[in-house]
Amino acid sequence: MAIDWKEWEPEDTEPLPPGLSPPVGRRARRPTLGTEPPQSHTLPPWLATAFGYVVEHLVPSLRAFVVSCVREALQGIEAECPKPAAPKRLVGATELGKALGIHPTWLRAEAKAGRLPAVRTGRRFRFDPEEVIEALKRQGAEGEGHGHC
Repeated sequence: MAIDWKEWEPEDTEPLPPGLSPPVGRRARRPTLGTEPPQSHTLPPWLATAFGYVVEHLVPSLRAFVVSCVREALQGIEAECPKPAAPKRLVGATELGKALGIHPTWLRAEAKAGRLPAVRTGRRFRFDPEEVIEALKRQGAEGEGHGHC
């Protein structure tokens, strides 16, 4: 590997390690990896044997252990957390009024007063038909009717 010392600034006096080239350009101060690969080094036989054992035996065992732990944790989470129910379909006052035979204005007034369960989206009310039917049954059983009868 050839080192071009013309670009090397005089304030840097420490020698370059093998496989590194001097910096290029006026602002570069640290040595950078050259295009040639560094000299290859051989591992001591005992270290090569240890690495071989780790790669052959311990890595697959560790991977299998981690995979089994993750699977077990995921199964525990799935068992603890019930799957969410399908989202309920909310309907407007007009659609609910047609289905139940009730005037939509009355539904809106009851929802605004808090006597019927509803979700307010802006200026509109959205109703879950099942919850409204249950609330109307409770009101009828408790005698909370607000009609003219």
